[in-house]
Amino acid sequence: MRENMKLFSSKKAQGDIESYFVAIKLILAMSAIIAMSAYVYSIATDTYFEKTYLSRDLAFTANTIYFAPGSIYNIYDREKLSKFGVTFSNPKASLLEYDEKTKGLPFIYYYASDLNYKFQNEEVRQLPKVYFQKSSGTVEIKPYLQDKTKLIDCPNIDTIDPLWNQNLFLMDPGHGDGTGLINGDKKEGLIAGSIGFSLSTCLNNKKTTRDNIGSQIQDQTRKSKPEVSKLIKESDIIISIHIGSYSESANNLKAYVSSAGNEELAKKRKKLGCCMINELLSYPEISSLFDGGNVIAVNPEYLQDDYKTILNNEKTAVVIELGNIQSPRTDKLQDQEVILRVSSSIYDSLKKYYEKDE
Repeated sequence: MRENMKLFSSKKAQGDIESYFVAIKLILAMSAIIAMSAYVYSIATDTYFEKTYLSRDLAFTANTIYFAPGSIYNIYDREKLSKFGVTFSNPKASLLEYDEKTKGLPFIYYYASDLNYKFQNEEVRQLPKVYFQKSSGTVEIKPYLQDKTKLIDCPNIDTIDPLWNQNLFLMDPGHGDGTGLINGDKKEGLIAGSIGFSLSTCLNNKKTTRDNIGSQIQDQTRKSKPEVSKLIKESDIIISIHIGSYSESANNLKAYVSSAGNEELAKKRKKLGCCMINELLSYPEISSLFDGGNVIAVNPEYLQDDYKTILNNEKTAVVIELGNIQSPRTDKLQDQEVILRVSSSIYDSLKKYYEKDE
């Protein structure tokens, strides 16, 4: 028995036992390292914190849009949003991860909405930007939105006319050769003439206040006042294009209309001017040139000659003033692409005025 114990307690046996313990410790240490690495990796790849942060931040943004005064246009830009889908359903913001492991369970955070506003929403799926906008009694949250904060509210009056193209339109491209405002190489007569010529090509039934139409625009002159007055009497709709001149730096679109006559006619004039302003400001390349726009109803008796001639009658007439010739931003009005966009926008405004009940 003693010999057996001596054999078991030999140095070789003790060394084996110690080796076993060392091996067990190494295995335990490796297991701990692997477990810790797996945990660190799970933290690194887990989107829990991102989803928590983004859902709350989007909800806070919606709160701000709803309750800030005035019209607002905001682009929420976060590259991390590209991993997720974003939906808003009053009053909650939902962040969705398109992954089989998450099974589409959304992260939701609530915000305060205002039921006085009409709400429009589209899912923003795996895109880095969410567009927020509040204007004209509507809150919109979508994958893309055109800035409408410069747009103005138009009078609510029926102007639908399926046969509107049969109306006789009088195009008055402002001043002719040698007249009108000039600032450096910018000439009101040339810019207005180019826009008016482009617009007139879109209309079926039109006349113009320009003489010698077959010549170059810069060489055209304006008809005499008696001739212009005769054309106004014959026409149904009158559109006059000008550029203003102001000492201040502001550069605004203005639509002058007559306040004279009955209330229905006055509203129709305002609506046409409003449609023109809004259509022009709906395009970024035009909107960027101007601070905003407005319809100005005036008593034509107190206007200067050109505006008075166009507005002092019982017709639906609008003088559209394309900003301030002293502003550097109106330099772009000389570009052919901008000229075509302005003229097509005015034509589109006529279509909306006559074809849509807005």
